[in-house]
Amino acid sequence: MHLVRHSIYNSGGSIVFRYRKDDDGSPWDFSRQFPKLTYRIIGGTKTGNEPSIPSVKNLIINSISYSNGMPLINNQVVVPDSGQQNDDEEPGTRSINLSFSYNCTLGTTDVGYYPSAKVQVSGRNSLDEPVWKDLTGWLSDTEFFATFSLTNLKIRSTEVADNSTVRIIFSFQGTEIYTCSLARPSRSIEFNNIYSSQTIQSGQTVQPFTSSQPNIWVTGGELECPYRIKCNDPKIYSNVTNYQWQIKQNSGNWTNLPNVTSKDYTPTNQFTSNTSYRRIAFYNGLYCMSLPIDIIVAAPVVNSICCTQNLPTYNSQPQPITGNIPALNGNFSYQWQIAPNLYNPMVWQNINGATSQNYTHIFTNPALRGTLVTTFRRLLIQNGSTINISNEITVNRPNRTAKYINTEDNDMLLTDSDVLIYPNPVSNLLNVEFEDGSSTPEKILIYDISGREINLNIITNSENQIQLDFSGVSSGTYYLKFENAEKLITKKIIKNN
Repeated sequence: MHLVRHSIYNSGGSIVFRYRKDDDGSPWDFSRQFPKLTYRIIGGTKTGNEPSIPSVKNLIINSISYSNGMPLINNQVVVPDSGQQNDDEEPGTRSINLSFSYNCTLGTTDVGYYPSAKVQVSGRNSLDEPVWKDLTGWLSDTEFFATFSLTNLKIRSTEVADNSTVRIIFSFQGTEIYTCSLARPSRSIEFNNIYSSQTIQSGQTVQPFTSSQPNIWVTGGELECPYRIKCNDPKIYSNVTNYQWQIKQNSGNWTNLPNVTSKDYTPTNQFTSNTSYRRIAFYNGLYCMSLPIDIIVAAPVVNSICCTQNLPTYNSQPQPITGNIPALNGNFSYQWQIAPNLYNPMVWQNINGATSQNYTHIFTNPALRGTLVTTFRRLLIQNGSTINISNEITVNRPNRTAKYINTEDNDMLLTDSDVLIYPNPVSNLLNVEFEDGSSTPEKILIYDISGREINLNIITNSENQIQLDFSGVSSGTYYLKFENAEKLITKKIIKNN
């Protein structure tokens, strides 16, 4: 080795001798340890070993939040419990966005060279042994400073254990670790519902919003049922008392409404553009976002449908509902919606595939009792937003003749034909009607496919009519059981998103 006179020979410098052996042909791994010697050279003379200089390393967390923009509370990722094993979109899945930077200066220690980092989450395997699951591979750069911004890092409730953590391992001449704790409550917040979307003219105010009371199952029942002991203890629920309302203008981002933290809220301003509202419910770091209320400022366009129909029998089908062709510039589309009159307040649902100018509805269940009223309307969609909502028309159906079953003591026993359930599949509220003359069941139980009892909010509208709120449960198959005297009836329910 020759040193050039006009450079290191005159000015001095350091020569590093590092020994490595790669007999296995493996690629270069900068995190491996290799012996080295460092000598200082001045004027062609070795002056001695280089003094030991420690490395300097800094790991900076720029931001960490849920992928929907919600910040972490007390540096804690809350992962609600879920029994699903394979569905990547299980309700208990949380995803986070993480941005971190590092900068470092090389020292003279014998460990590593280029910096690298990876993100992990702790959990337990099938043998209940602690394990670390990689959320990323090793992230590295050939520079001694870099920034990594990671999005949608999935953390599944079925893959974490109590007191788990998320950590960043930062390796550069020694390892440093940044940790963020995980929490996994046993239940999620339920019944965080707000009502209802409205269509108004520009410059108008809205009708008052209404809402349900969110709660969370905290103790009792199967939560306190080890080895099937005390299984009959009542379930205890805690009402949620912390809220934050948010607003979104047109297709913008959700932002907090300052000082709007109560259970109920109604804006009082006049509207000139489409606006959405939602309510976030908080409980010990866990949160639940309601479905939004959409305030649609109607465009000055004629969007009318025709006409109200009175069907002659309980199993008759309606004639096509017709609508005009609106005079609109540019491309637009239709979306028909349906609302059974049993919902209070009225809840509108999109009809799958009903996107044409006209619509023909097919009832899959006959009318049981009284006059069953179903309401329809048509939305105009342009550039991904609802710009106009049509007038409403109703289809009225008469009831069928009630069936009575006499028993020895003249009581009316519940039979399978006396129970009408709709809509099935269900998205939010499930209607349950009992035939006139049949008695209301003594017990109504709901189970998931694994046999676990599910608690639902039951709304009693009349002696023969109830509603079950499925909005807070995950999609899947459920079984609805009615018990009355010695009779047991089971109905299969499909829950959609």
